[in-house]
Amino acid sequence: MSGSDDLKQRHEVGLVGHFFIPYLEGRGVRLRNPRPGSAANGEPDVLCDSVDRVRGVEVADGYMSRADATTIWGMVRSIEREGGIAPVVTSTSAAAPGVLSELVVNPDAALAAALQGALNEHCLRRYAIPTFLLLNASHAPLASAEDASELLPRLRVPEHRYEGIFVCLTRNWTKGRVFFGLT
Repeated sequence: MSGSDDLKQRHEVGLVGHFFIPYLEGRGVRLRNPRPGSAANGEPDVLCDSVDRVRGVEVADGYMSRADATTIWGMVRSIEREGGIAPVVTSTSAAAPGVLSELVVNPDAALAAALQGALNEHCLRRYAIPTFLLLNASHAPLASAEDASELLPRLRVPEHRYEGIFVCLTRNWTKGRVFFGLT
């Protein structure tokens, strides 16, 4: 497994374990022991034990642009490699590092388009175990839970076999996560 794969798995397991499992527990769904799934075995990103069987969580990160994804993951890899904290600077264009990016006219529309693409792609997937889909936009630089009323109505859920589909956003100015059910 490459370092990037390991980092991605730790991100997914951490998001599910620290934020999503407590949220689901508040809704009466008890999951425990989050661990990486195996794509080679056709499993979702994260496997969890439940009362009656193993359940899965498929995590799909959404970014306002490919440049944002590259910048954010580059910072995370740098922190992992060098330790410590890296300055948080994101882009919404292909601008070179250190160059201000283009103005984002409608960040909710850009993020909604990215999330819709992830939603469409992931709804085509089938797993042998009951699985939740978690669209994670908690790292999107210009979006927070307060934007849900603009963001969520833009999303259309295609036919799927998930137990539930959720969007994760960050509370403004806090480390907390807020989950919104789409199904």
